[in-house]
Amino acid sequence: MYNPSFDEWLQFVPRPEPLPAGKHFHVFIQLSFSQPPMGVTTL
Repeated sequence: MYNPSFDEWLQFVPRPEPLPAGKHFHVFIQLSFSQPPMGVTTL
């Protein structure tokens, strides 16, 4: 099984514009539960 690190996972998260670290982390948490990156969904 492939377990991406936090930095690797962030590469899959859409980032249309720069966000503050705190806000970006919050968005990442939401996406990690609702839309896992491709490849991770098939574990």
